Amino acid sequence: MFKVAQQPFFWAKVSTRVIGDLGAAPAVEFTVKFKRLGQEEVQQLIGKINAKQINDQGVIDLVLLDWGPEVVGDDDQKLPFTPENVQKVCDVYGVRAAIVRKFLDTYLQEPEALEPAKNSGPQSATTS
Repeated sequence: MFKVAQQPFFWAKVSTRVIGDLGAAPAVEFTVKFKRLGQEEVQQLIGKINAKQINDQGVIDLVLLDWGPEVVGDDDQKLPFTPENVQKVCDVYGVRAAIVRKFLDTYLQEPEALEPAKNSGPQSATTS
């Protein structure tokens, strides 16, 4: 069934590796709530990414709406979704790129729509 009227958001599971206190980088998974974009908005966003008019953090600021209970603070309780906490989460090496990659992978059937990233960090969908 194809339902035309959809929620203005969707949930997705992000997977990445995070360097732990002992130096190991175990795989972690967490859910995030993304803003749902229409066809025109997706095309405009891809154009901005390819023209280097927006970086990974700009994409996150545009589309990230919340995260699931797997994202926790020092007290092991769900970390409140605030601009400050978004910055803290995105400052963890590899997480920012993983969130953006998941968002774009959800929409893009043809990865060549984006130019390859030219940075040496974790591969990102953008060239931040």
